[in-house]
Amino acid sequence: MKSARARPRAVTSHMSRIALGLAAMTGLVFAIASRADPPAFVSYADARPVLTAMSTALPEGLRGKDDARLAAAWPGWARERDRVVRERLVRGEADSVVNLLFFGTSFTAAPRLTAAMMRASDAKAVEAALDRRLRDLLDAIASGRGGERVALARGLLERERIHLAAPQGRERAAVWVLENVARVRREQAAFEAELEEARRTGNATEELAARSTLFRDRGIALDTSLRATYAVEEAVADALARGLIAKGAVRRAAVIGPGLDYVDKAEGLDFYPPQSLQSLALADSLLRLGLAQKGALQITAFDISPLVLDHLRRARDRATRGQGYVLQLPRARDGWGAPFLSYWERFGGSVGEEAEAIRPPASAGPLAVRALRVRPDVVKAVTPVDLNVVYQRLDLPEGERFDLVVATNILVYYDTLEQCLAMANVGRMMAPGGLFLTNNVLLELPGSELRSAGYRTVVFSDSPQDGEHVFFYRRVPDPPTR
Repeated sequence: MKSARARPRAVTSHMSRIALGLAAMTGLVFAIASRADPPAFVSYADARPVLTAMSTALPEGLRGKDDARLAAAWPGWARERDRVVRERLVRGEADSVVNLLFFGTSFTAAPRLTAAMMRASDAKAVEAALDRRLRDLLDAIASGRGGERVALARGLLERERIHLAAPQGRERAAVWVLENVARVRREQAAFEAELEEARRTGNATEELAARSTLFRDRGIALDTSLRATYAVEEAVADALARGLIAKGAVRRAAVIGPGLDYVDKAEGLDFYPPQSLQSLALADSLLRLGLAQKGALQITAFDISPLVLDHLRRARDRATRGQGYVLQLPRARDGWGAPFLSYWERFGGSVGEEAEAIRPPASAGPLAVRALRVRPDVVKAVTPVDLNVVYQRLDLPEGERFDLVVATNILVYYDTLEQCLAMANVGRMMAPGGLFLTNNVLLELPGSELRSAGYRTVVFSDSPQDGEHVFFYRRVPDPPTR
């Protein structure tokens, strides 16, 4: 048992207020074509069709301007918006620290603050668990142990000029963590209120539209999960069955926002190293379904997070030296539907081989874990590119455009105008007839190069609403050249 430390009254009071409300929380070659130019900001000429179609809903800085003034304002406005979007990554990283505090097992033996634990415990027990978890997290940060996830928390504190070794540094760090807990709670309450208001309309379309831009002001999170990769596999299998995509048709694919499993919002597991799952999972699905051929598939991973991009670059560097990429695949022992469980059991068979699984600590709950070592040639087929798909794109030669683009759990972080700009950029980077998959329903503007081609509903368990809609958008043919 660690000795209790005296806490400043402000920290104690702050913790008590948060603890009393915690129960409310719910919580394989180079992929860029050699002749492609580097990512560039979208010109006004290319953005103009979207801005014209959305003229009655333009934001401050663009609203009320004639064409000449809009053309002059656009370059600076787009670069400023790109900066603002990238700044939201910091709040998303702070969200990961909150999830680490609640769910992490790598730095503490205290009970995880899951929704089930908080429902079954009184306020004093929850406060005691939070108190211990916070002390243990700060101990790990101060000592330099705890791996990449704790290092993320340390880096965010240092960004705020908070150093635990400095006078009152520990107290300032505690306040920063608890203030972020409170912020996450406020945001979650606001999300739930917005969805409830949409549900009260009784209009399923209104509710779907509300969900599609729900996180437009939220910090952009890094997390990803096997749920998203399963939804994509089910969607591409359905697209194949419906003739929307053909066997062997995918040579070049792109993943927008592949993410990095630091500490996700659902499970928050941290007993294995951070990993990036989605690009490798897409390769597995495409090869298994016969949509791509071994040795010929190229995948571009578009992201704006330095953490994600650096992680993928380091994985590629190791792969060039013959090292595979080990994925740990935990799952709850109960609660998954049979098709989802079957996906977990077969995952990776086309891109790797079984590896030694890390044994989870007892405090992580009842888990089963598989591990997979992805082959180096598959890892080298994934190329990370720093690109904000809302305001930037690659100008690809006609024969090097993408046959398939996937964007799950990312466009929800943007408003409708930004989604339309992203949709236009995706369309310009895709080959005619190519398929765009996303779990956002998107507004189709007149003249859009992407047209709706239906959707697939994917179910994860027998629990109500535990599923995902994946929407298909197909790239229309290019206009004939004169």
